[in-house]
Amino acid sequence: MEDNCISYVKDNDHKFAFFYGSGFRIDKLPKGTRIIYPPRPIKKIANPYEAIENALENPINSKPLSKLLKPKMMVTIAFDDLSLPLPPMKKPDLRKIAIEIILQKLEKAGVSDVHLIAAICLHRKMTRKEFEEMLGKEIVKRFYPDRLYNHDAEDKKNIVYLGKTKHGDVVNINRRALESDLVIYVNINFVSMDGGHKSFATGLCDYETVKHTHNVKALMNSKSYFDPEKSMLHYILNRQGILIEKKLKTFRLEMTINNDMFPWHLKSLQKRHHELSILDKFAIRLAVSFMNLLNPALQRKLASIIRSNYGLIGAYAGDVNKVHKKALEDNFMQYEVEINGQCDVLIGGIPDMSPYNVNSILNPVLFVCLVHGYFFNLYRGKPLIKKNGVLIAVHPLEEEFNKIHHPSYIDFYENVLTKTLDAKEIEKIMRKVLQNMKNM
Repeated sequence: MEDNCISYVKDNDHKFAFFYGSGFRIDKLPKGTRIIYPPRPIKKIANPYEAIENALENPINSKPLSKLLKPKMMVTIAFDDLSLPLPPMKKPDLRKIAIEIILQKLEKAGVSDVHLIAAICLHRKMTRKEFEEMLGKEIVKRFYPDRLYNHDAEDKKNIVYLGKTKHGDVVNINRRALESDLVIYVNINFVSMDGGHKSFATGLCDYETVKHTHNVKALMNSKSYFDPEKSMLHYILNRQGILIEKKLKTFRLEMTINNDMFPWHLKSLQKRHHELSILDKFAIRLAVSFMNLLNPALQRKLASIIRSNYGLIGAYAGDVNKVHKKALEDNFMQYEVEINGQCDVLIGGIPDMSPYNVNSILNPVLFVCLVHGYFFNLYRGKPLIKKNGVLIAVHPLEEEFNKIHHPSYIDFYENVLTKTLDAKEIEKIMRKVLQNMKNM
């Protein structure tokens, strides 16, 4: 954690570039405004192949992966979908590297019954092209579609009831995962909300499972979704995860990355305002002017081809709790900034970039989710903003939806939000809708 991530605006004439949807906006900030910058990227591990191999063969509180494998085993490799990291990684994706290494070990051990499952829960399904982008054409050609596919949370034949926690939380799980002799989960721990028991208890489950975490009570009683120790969301996920661990034989691999977000031609956007050279300022103005010439569809198209420069900073394998603890240490070391005092007004430029609109549109519902669920919750301890303070989200907010990726959002936006904005009332309405669907 750095100690120089805080700066103050020294005059009223300085201009700043804000994210503004798929483009940017240049504007001034009042003198004295406190600016919070992220810590600089931690130096990435030079050889990710070696680091991942070392993690798999020197796991925490577990036998080495190669020692767990036996001929004729049924093995399932589950992995995080394209909802993270954001923007997507430049090639090779760390999931590709890890899965290639694991597949080599399986082949060497004589294991041929292998399935690869994208742990999407109720996220939209990944396409073949998106699988190729993440895992490479060779793996896709070898396994897709019979042995490389999306988890289907609505396929009742392939969802199995595991039981209930002592608190009454239902847990249903992917049939293939349950029937496997070993399930290896490959995770990129992008932020502290991800990984750990959440990987199975959301990714490979169904609505009846995730409804215990995705409801008004659980979400409103989480102090911060990014502070797992004080999050009811994670408290419930952990007790569901404990039940899953009792029923399934699992092996976890969690990989952590730095925050080196932008490729070389956009590196100016990562600099602090007082570090910008004349050339940097020119590059930012050029990018802003060019993007502003484009319509929203072209802006999204251009933004979608950006690939981040994220690098591996840690790889940990073995026991879920001990592995996740190490991953969280990396997350906080990379992202945490100590703030002295809450603010009255919090301003943030909001990009068209959320886990739920990759290669798609950030519709108004997803915008609210991104601002309230993610941007506001980026804290540990106390929120950045005081109670009854003002949050200004800088975004064009177009009333636009992707009818293929988010058809249900349109009905929700037009037929539910027009009746009420009260979260508890909305939840009652949606429960009635779900019950009516079950009765059909």
